[in-house]
Amino acid sequence: MRLEDEYRALRQEVLLRILIQNVVLISLMPLLLAGVVAAAFVPRYASEIALATVGETGMGALFWSHSAARTVQLKAYFRLLESRTEGPGWESWLAQSRFRGILGSRWFISTKGVFIGCQVAALITCGGLVGEPIRDWLPLALGGGVTLLTACLLVHPKLA
Repeated sequence: MRLEDEYRALRQEVLLRILIQNVVLISLMPLLLAGVVAAAFVPRYASEIALATVGETGMGALFWSHSAARTVQLKAYFRLLESRTEGPGWESWLAQSRFRGILGSRWFISTKGVFIGCQVAALITCGGLVGEPIRDWLPLALGGGVTLLTACLLVHPKLA
């Protein structure tokens, strides 16, 4: 395969990964809203709805992480391809042109901030609708555990 064809195919793969990650992020807001609305209309099942919302958000975080890991691999390969050309390309320029401040740490904002934030919002909002029986608190406790697990699994992927 010619270098240009390989580069074009890899670029399509990167665009697909970006699309997957954006769809996962965008779908979190309607998911959270649906969970909160459902819990408001059926407060008897608010804790179960919170757990379901937290679980779905956790699965979205896993999809995000898988796609991010593949993107890191693609980035490394693009840098290898750039080293075979006459000058630096996009990946080299991007590494040297990071945003300053909190936006420069976009991994933390776009993963832990959004995913964990949605999970905590679901637990707090739906949990506020829960009655006193201990049965209602078990799903919320499980949801808290899933939130902690999600936080542990959302690490920046690194190549070996």
